[in-house]
Amino acid sequence: INTAIFSTSGGYMGIGFAIPSNMAKAVMQSIIEHGKVIRGWLGVTIQNITPELAKHFGIKEDHGALVTDVVKDGPAEKAGFKRGDLIIEFDEKPVRDSTNLRNMVANTPPGKRVAVRIIRDGEEKILYVVLGEFPDNLAAVSPSEYNNVMRGVYVQEITPDLRAKLDIPDKVKGVIVTNIDDDSPAYGVLQRNDVIQEVDRKTVESVKDYKDALSGIGEDEGVLLLVYRKGGYIYITIKP
Repeated sequence: INTAIFSTSGGYMGIGFAIPSNMAKAVMQSIIEHGKVIRGWLGVTIQNITPELAKHFGIKEDHGALVTDVVKDGPAEKAGFKRGDLIIEFDEKPVRDSTNLRNMVANTPPGKRVAVRIIRDGEEKILYVVLGEFPDNLAAVSPSEYNNVMRGVYVQEITPDLRAKLDIPDKVKGVIVTNIDDDSPAYGVLQRNDVIQEVDRKTVESVKDYKDALSGIGEDEGVLLLVYRKGGYIYITIKP
């Protein structure tokens, strides 16, 4: 489904942007049946596997999604997933990278039992997981949701468990960074577990606040963030 065109001439010549029709069809069907978009949830944070990471983990594969964290009491933890697992196959389909896996999980209905092939400590294993429904308080910004410097940054609300686990004071409000795609402009600047409190001087106390603040940032604009990190506050600039 065509959505936009980038053209320097003002005519219908240039780079076209489109949404896969199967994705749009699934979203439409979910809204018709449930009144909202229902997505499957695995309960892990993931990143792409790089040659350097593969070497350190003793992995020969150059594809897949590397598990960086497992959500407590989530579907993946109950199925036995661990940090450092490399997911190479989901529901009998090969996993190219982290974005590919996110899309496959999101398009799988909650409650379905899925076989997931992983590599752990150099050995292949198959884990069986019953997908959950993506919780409202774990909302994340996908790489394609905003075409600006914060693309590929995943955040969620600060839950009581996370606040206790990371020793975040009650007075600290904001959204917590759960993952950053390695092709994001924020990669290497933001860190996992950073708490974003302001976006361009706008206060952020929820995922909705975060998304609202991002919606006003253009493709070629930088952004100023106020971040709580390891007991202190710092200002960070993300450049396009």
